[in-house]
Amino acid sequence: ATLSSGPGKVAGASDGGGVGVGGTSADATEAAAAAAAAAALIGAAAVESAELKVALERAKASAEQELKDVKVELEEARGAATASEENLRSLSEAYNGLEAEVFRHEDEARGLRQQFQAAQAAANVADAAAAAAAAAAA
Repeated sequence: ATLSSGPGKVAGASDGGGVGVGGTSADATEAAAAAAAAAALIGAAAVESAELKVALERAKASAEQELKDVKVELEEARGAATASEENLRSLSEAYNGLEAEVFRHEDEARGLRQQFQAAQAAANVADAAAAAAAAAAA
């Protein structure tokens, strides 16, 4: 209902848009249509609200699943990192053992070289003595 004034109208009087004293069946029909439209809007809002709730629940479930997936991936990465760390530690220990073995063999080789050089020097002295004895006998 609108408030208007003009020829044949009284300012502030109903123009038939509402049901009141002296209302007509057109007024009742219009009021029923307005009520139906309001109910339709309320129903549409309820449907939209329900759709939003469903969408929100789906988004929440999706986020929870993604979080679970990320946690699983994180645990797998932690496991791989731990395994790699253990492998590295094992390789380091093996390398240190090999390095100690190399040092031991180098020391042994150095000792054998010294023995060889001493034996070679003794042989050279013996050869020189034999040559000198042969020269003196001749």
